[in-house]
Amino acid sequence: MGYWSNPQATTSDLNQAAGAVGVPISRQGLEQRYSPEAAAVLKRVLEASVERMIGANPVNVPVLRRFSAVRIMDSSTITLPAALAEVWSGCGLACSGLKLSVDWDLKSGRLDGPHLADGRRHDQKLVAEHQAVQAGEVVLRDLGYFNLETFAHLERQGAYWVSYYKQGTIMTTTDGALLEERTILPKRVGDRLDMTMCLGKEERLTSRLVAVRLPAAVVRKRRKHLREIARRKQQPVSERSLKLAAWLIVVTNIPADLLSLDEVCVLLGCRWQIERLFRLWKEDGQIDEWRSQKPWHILCEVYAKLIACILQHWIILLALWDIPDRALHQASKTIRQHVYWLSAVLRDESACSLMLAHLCRTLRAGCRMGRSANSPHTYERLLAFESFSLS
Repeated sequence: MGYWSNPQATTSDLNQAAGAVGVPISRQGLEQRYSPEAAAVLKRVLEASVERMIGANPVNVPVLRRFSAVRIMDSSTITLPAALAEVWSGCGLACSGLKLSVDWDLKSGRLDGPHLADGRRHDQKLVAEHQAVQAGEVVLRDLGYFNLETFAHLERQGAYWVSYYKQGTIMTTTDGALLEERTILPKRVGDRLDMTMCLGKEERLTSRLVAVRLPAAVVRKRRKHLREIARRKQQPVSERSLKLAAWLIVVTNIPADLLSLDEVCVLLGCRWQIERLFRLWKEDGQIDEWRSQKPWHILCEVYAKLIACILQHWIILLALWDIPDRALHQASKTIRQHVYWLSAVLRDESACSLMLAHLCRTLRAGCRMGRSANSPHTYERLLAFESFSLS
């Protein structure tokens, strides 16, 4: 509760938080309890919180309601002090990193995660930590999860998948003729392609290829991004990658009678919402920042802040999930202002219910996004399809 209310809480602040819930303890006593044993307890509490996957009433976005769930998955890594390498190993021999894997249903808001793993562990190996995908659900993941065997498995389960095209993946016609990118992709800005083809030389996974030729300004921005990534990784960017940046290229098994070309592109754009979730946790919850230099203090603080993030998500589900234009950062700020009041009534079910009802009314009244004149928000682009169909 102390770190939830103030992510930069000092020991004195945490003493006040302890006092608010009736736990008198000195500053020295509190500092002494940042230990491997305390970290183990907090880790178990975090894992128990993750197991309680709470969903809300579905958000009022008709495009999303065509599927039983719209699941976006990704991971984010927190770099820890090297002294914790034996607890959470990073990508170097003496490095420590904690990877957070999250599978998030945009329809109900249900959060599967964060599941914890070593920072060096590959994203594709973390998929098994999450609930299996069910028939009627659609999966949105980035290129780190691109795997034709996985796509084929999802299809056998009766589920759908949408992904960016991975450069170098062999494409053929349904008759087996090789397709070359330079011959099939649209030539003029705004031109589109929507065709059935097969992915993979051996797998021959029947898929739908959707491509749109992008405006010059967008292409320049994408190429700049590619060069920045290459610079960080100290690797050259290929000419082929720079050339393909001129198109949005998407592959999916969702049929055209269920989702149009435009809807496919906007739905894939929803994947960025999980980046916003990690950004919320890091900027507002400050899960990757700490004041102490002591390793076990730091690990305890990370676990405590992650627990707070989950509790906060539950309140957002309760108050705002059915509202498409919810403002998560504003909600986070408002909730933090009420944390001590929540801590004071946790043991009284009736008082806690009244407090949550008050908080929900407050959030619904003020935590909304306005419409954007220049670049529409994701919810605006999704709702635009319903407006178009009604007209």
